[in-house]
Amino acid sequence: RRDQARFVVDGMTAANDLGLTTAVPARIEVLVDARLKPIKLGAQQIHFKLAAPSRLYWAGRPAMRIVQALHWLQDVLSNPEERDRISRQLRRLLDDPEHGAALQDDLRDGFSALPIWMQDFLREIISPAPGGDAA
Repeated sequence: RRDQARFVVDGMTAANDLGLTTAVPARIEVLVDARLKPIKLGAQQIHFKLAAPSRLYWAGRPAMRIVQALHWLQDVLSNPEERDRISRQLRRLLDDPEHGAALQDDLRDGFSALPIWMQDFLREIISPAPGGDAA
């Protein structure tokens, strides 16, 4: 924060945080727009990887973890069973009474910044905005 650096967590960490995978990252990587030295927290070390500004569009936004997780899960989504499982889990997150509305609104607001394949996947999941059509 001191350096005003924007950051997003890597896809595997995001997918694990959201319960979309049981894979646990051996190395925590954070994509940033500044050169930062690794930070050691106990036995774990956080590595910072310089990323293009376009990769950091979702930095600091409510849906950041969902977008990063889906980027990492892109290949898995071609399997119909996995696609259904991930879709059900995301529906649960987006229907959450406490955070679901903010996540859905954020995804709708940034929908055009998502890759086409992710737009197609999320269009099936995101509820229509009140008084409007689905994204």
